Amino acid sequence: MNTSSNSEFIIRIIQDILKSNGIELDDVIIDMQKELKKCEQYAKTEAGKEVIHSCFYSKIKELNGEGIIIEQLKKLYELFCSDDIDSSVQPVIGSTLLYLILTPDVIPDYVFPIGYLDDAIAVSMTVDRLSNDFNITI
Repeated sequence: MNTSSNSEFIIRIIQDILKSNGIELDDVIIDMQKELKKCEQYAKTEAGKEVIHSCFYSKIKELNGEGIIIEQLKKLYELFCSDDIDSSVQPVIGSTLLYLILTPDVIPDYVFPIGYLDDAIAVSMTVDRLSNDFNITI
């Protein structure tokens, strides 16, 4: 299965899971874009940066997970902390890190089994944006 068809398969599964819980993926994506935009503005502030630096690893530890999303989050955090990062890229990355850290998720984490899907979608959206807008591969 190639990457494109694999992604489409995963999206269909996510849509089915969400739909069975009365949630439309398109609505989640629209809400996610709004939340990420708010988080991006906060990531430009010293307070937002401090939240990321002080809370990221404890949130990762709390998740107690493994896999590609966790690895991408760690890479995003490393890039966020890098001295070589362009000032226009840092808030984009920070938006996803803040979304992960801050409580008000589009799909609350306690909604089993889909509570972390919005976090995974946020990571995916940011990785795609970094690739498309800044030519950065995670």
